[in-house]
Amino acid sequence: MICSVPDIAKLDNDLNRLYQVSPNPDMVASRRAERDACQTAECVRQWYQKWLAQMTMGDQQPQSYQPPAPRQPLPTVTQYAPPQPFQAQPLQQPMATGGISWCGNGGLSQAESRLCQLSQQDTTLAQLDQQLNERHQQRKFPQQKRWLQQRDQLVNGGAPVAQIKQFYQQRLGQ
Repeated sequence: MICSVPDIAKLDNDLNRLYQVSPNPDMVASRRAERDACQTAECVRQWYQKWLAQMTMGDQQPQSYQPPAPRQPLPTVTQYAPPQPFQAQPLQQPMATGGISWCGNGGLSQAESRLCQLSQQDTTLAQLDQQLNERHQQRKFPQQKRWLQQRDQLVNGGAPVAQIKQFYQQRLGQ
């Protein structure tokens, strides 16, 4: 804080000059704990002003100085609770086909066609896909295109539905 605030840095330089020629250098050094207890720039500034005045005027202390309030201990964290794993939510608008909503579109890739078939058998996969699409529309996930390519590789590789659902859950958890 001293180095980053120009007027406090100047006060520090001024005090160091007086400190070097002081007949009693321990007077300031013994009171640096007061400065180190300061939480704000204003407190540090007032500490420097006090000791500059003390060293130039003798035993008279400036009226404006207020010693810093004692530091309060930080609250302790008693127990860390890890986040809960992602759980599929029921669809807000159930699909008539029971599968992925975009399955009726033409021009699907091989992976998309297989996903459509799998979602007919396991509606949780359709729910996960819809939730991921809804979240992506709201937040625009970074690297979504890369994730879709990885998903397609997984699907084209013949991965079981449970593994594909886990892949969706991991992405939703991100």
